[in-house]
Amino acid sequence: GAKQDPAALTDQALDPKLDPARRLSALQHLKDSRDPKWTDTAVAMLKQDLPALRPGVAALLGSEKPELALSYLTNIGLKSPDLSERQAAVRQLGALSAKAPLTALLADLSAGKLDPALQLEVLESAGSLQLDELHEVEAKLAAASPLGKWSYALEGGDSDHGKKIFEGNLAANCTACHRMGKEGSNVGPPLNQIGKNGRDYILESLINPQAKIAPGFGMMTVTKKDGTTLAGAPKAEAADSLTILQPDGKEIVVSKSDIASQTPAISVMPPMSEILKPTELRDLVEYLGMQK
Repeated sequence: GAKQDPAALTDQALDPKLDPARRLSALQHLKDSRDPKWTDTAVAMLKQDLPALRPGVAALLGSEKPELALSYLTNIGLKSPDLSERQAAVRQLGALSAKAPLTALLADLSAGKLDPALQLEVLESAGSLQLDELHEVEAKLAAASPLGKWSYALEGGDSDHGKKIFEGNLAANCTACHRMGKEGSNVGPPLNQIGKNGRDYILESLINPQAKIAPGFGMMTVTKKDGTTLAGAPKAEAADSLTILQPDGKEIVVSKSDIASQTPAISVMPPMSEILKPTELRDLVEYLGMQK
């Protein structure tokens, strides 16, 4: 395209009516043109109350004027009422190798004072800088509860991204087993109201599917006294009988007096913590947590 003059790019970058992505693009071109005043334009943009714009401006400033970027991150970014801006600010502290503020955030996390929605960003940024304190904090989290190692996924996710993961992530393949509304399958329990169970329940079900198997789901094997075996989901149990739902949808009632042995029901779902990235796991928890 035609080379734009710096004055026009400056006007675009500062125009509050333009889309943030377009304004950032103008600032990028201004920086690339080596215009001496581009940093003044960037600082002016950081002073505008636009959470969707400011992290991108700080990222462009970081390579040449890290002190200006750092000032924004610590004074504005980390204190923003906008969650995505706060999360972006923590990530940029990692990109700027800002050890002091990240060490302080790790200390807050260890003391239980950190906003849980920032936990993942703090852990990952501290990890990228290999901060000494990180191992101690991670060990403390892991010891705190069965979910401790994954507690970063309880808050701060993006529900829209979570919906896309549920409906379209080929590795997780959620809809192969679960139903949400009319979409999906009945192999696993429907998830329309899973949010009522709380996020701890949702996260535990995702990382340890064997922990709590919903009644009527999971796979079990029954060996009868005559040597035949049946496999399916335990649908119902009475004092003297067991009803098994077979994969083809057929129900078989077995008298308990005919059963030689049976296995406990197990989930066929793999642990999602081994399939999804940490941000994806957090987004999926956010989406499922809103299904009430």
